[in-house]
Amino acid sequence: MRLNLKLLLLPLCLISSCTTDLKRGDTIVTHLIVRPYSQPDIDQLLEYAMHARKLDGREISNEREQVRKNFQVEQSEFNRVKLAILLASTTAPSPATGTSDDNELGALLAPIVRVVNTQTAVVPANAGTSEIRTLATLIYALALDRKKVRDYSRDVQLRAHALRRDDSKEVETRALRARG
Repeated sequence: MRLNLKLLLLPLCLISSCTTDLKRGDTIVTHLIVRPYSQPDIDQLLEYAMHARKLDGREISNEREQVRKNFQVEQSEFNRVKLAILLASTTAPSPATGTSDDNELGALLAPIVRVVNTQTAVVPANAGTSEIRTLATLIYALALDRKKVRDYSRDVQLRAHALRRDDSKEVETRALRARG
């Protein structure tokens, strides 16, 4: 019972000890501290991906050189993934080499992702530690799939060409037999 009474009297004592020296008409000055908003890295990278999709050939070439220079200066995960976004947004093979940037993309992202099996699985190097690593893993997996599709397409074209060549030889052989 005494404990309950003490608990009841405690807030009353605390409130009564608070005093304000404000009188009617006094002004209260408050200070608002504003800190600049710093956008998370993953949001910056996703916005950059949207920006990179809109670039045309010359712009993407200039942008790629600038991002490469930044990457050479500071080889952070952020700059590595930013360059990977540019490489991944180039869907056509490069006219200079005739190959796509998939090999460079794989080499660029290899330190961030850990390849479990090159045919099926890719996981972040430190699973679940960073959103940037997760994005890098996604880009890497998409590049791997794109490379598989290109390789398959090339194989199908080679087979079709070989079949057409065999067909033409067979037609010639039939024509010669028919004459002879």
